[in-house]
Amino acid sequence: MSPDLLSPAAMGIGALLLQQLADFAVGIGLRGIAAAEQFAYLWTPAGRIYVAALVAFAAMPAPVHCDRTMRDRE
Repeated sequence: MSPDLLSPAAMGIGALLLQQLADFAVGIGLRGIAAAEQFAYLWTPAGRIYVAALVAFAAMPAPVHCDRTMRDRE
């Protein structure tokens, strides 16, 4: 990984961690769903789509950064 992508990658991973902490807190605190049930949901077809969306969410800062870098060079 190039040094240019380390910052956006760290941003995406950090955002994903914070989002997942909030997701679990809401699931446990407000909905009364145990953590094991929340993890089990990820193995369902809907859960796999959710995981794919989370991966896209975490990865998004990298292509945005690359696009902006390319525009700045023009």
